[in-house]
Amino acid sequence: MVLLALMVFVQPVSAAISDTQLKTDAPLFVKETSKVSYLLWLSSEGQRKKLETDDKPNLDLVQINQAQTNLPVLINLILSPLEGQEGQNAKIVYDLTIIRPDGTPYEGTPLKGLTAFEGQWPQKGAFVINGPDQISLRFETKDPFGNYRIVLDSEDQISGHKTRLEAVIKHTKPSKP
Repeated sequence: MVLLALMVFVQPVSAAISDTQLKTDAPLFVKETSKVSYLLWLSSEGQRKKLETDDKPNLDLVQINQAQTNLPVLINLILSPLEGQEGQNAKIVYDLTIIRPDGTPYEGTPLKGLTAFEGQWPQKGAFVINGPDQISLRFETKDPFGNYRIVLDSEDQISGHKTRLEAVIKHTKPSKP
């Protein structure tokens, strides 16, 4: 598996991430504290680019739950401030661990102290996609097939709120042409 870092992105959105308008092929992994909605979204690069470039994104997200060898999957942490949090300061950091099918951590993980967001929350109904430490994973031929668990532990270092999100992605054999 190859892990790569990417960027930060803030965008107004037509609905909060916990709304029922989400469309998925697999469950989205959403948690809320009294201040923030957290969503762990596994996406393709194309899905992420579409969300970033859409003038009025509505978080119509499709969750990836399988990946073949050498196909990149982005691990996105999407944050959305709840009512009353606009303009409040936050510093969200997280640790990311990928657990192999045999239950052991994947080499190179856990990744610790990654920054998801630091600054003042945007207006209600906006969202932030993690960065500058966004992670992309790509299964290699040496990686065993099976279910990999992605565990993301985050903390707002200003408010002290902690949250854990988990997702499962299955490394599958490439389809034959």
